[in-house]
Amino acid sequence: MAMLLNTSVEDLELRLGNLGNQKIWPTLPVPYCYRSYHIQEIIFVAYQLGYAMICFYKNISLSPTPPYTGTQIPIIVPRAHILKLLRGSRALLITERHAMAWNIDQVYDPNGNKFPLDNIYDSLIMFFLIKSI
Repeated sequence: MAMLLNTSVEDLELRLGNLGNQKIWPTLPVPYCYRSYHIQEIIFVAYQLGYAMICFYKNISLSPTPPYTGTQIPIIVPRAHILKLLRGSRALLITERHAMAWNIDQVYDPNGNKFPLDNIYDSLIMFFLIKSI
């Protein structure tokens, strides 16, 4: 995340006020026992640093407004639309496993790996484009 916001890891942690690695649910297995960060905390820091984070879902669905009920209608966002949004941009990718950085044309996993988007596209849930404001 620090890379996407053009800051250091130390500055990002200072702005967030914690390291995200505090064990706050000791009865849960690793990594579910750790505090981590709420996306709103990250969005706030991004804004402080002069960036907006714009949320896009890979797949969406329509359903009636409660109290009414009805069948959900899935809408698959075309892959080409997502690739067009990401091309040449920076983004925070949210997958079924964890968050990763997208920087111009490559995924950066927090575990230190770099790879193409195709490697995680099927598990992509949503992403936040990061734009200067």
